[in-house]
Amino acid sequence: MAPTPPELSLVTTTADSSALFSVRRLNRLAEALSCRTYLEIGVFKGETFLDVNVANRVGVDPEFSFAWSSHHGKDGIQLHQCPSDTFFGSIDPATTYDLIFVDGCIILSKLIAISCMHCVTVIPAR
Repeated sequence: MAPTPPELSLVTTTADSSALFSVRRLNRLAEALSCRTYLEIGVFKGETFLDVNVANRVGVDPEFSFAWSSHHGKDGIQLHQCPSDTFFGSIDPATTYDLIFVDGCIILSKLIAISCMHCVTVIPAR
């Protein structure tokens, strides 16, 4: 007789545990890379964004689901409630970020466009 497969509930994650995992992972990367600037696209409730330990944080979301205006402009935080296309169209093309996290629902073509816009500034010239 074949063994019974483990319960699926044992391998699923909740939104809270997923956010916690992302924060731990991002903070380790930020520390290892000595990041001073962080961009998060798809902030939504701010669960990950607000807990990332980087001095200057920029968050972009078309519709935040938290009291974002109480955080904007404080402790190195800038929040922009607009589509990412609008945000990238409004910033200086020379703007760079040490760490970028794309969270939430974003279509592949938009992700590729964002990556291409910033890979030139992220990869150091030799």
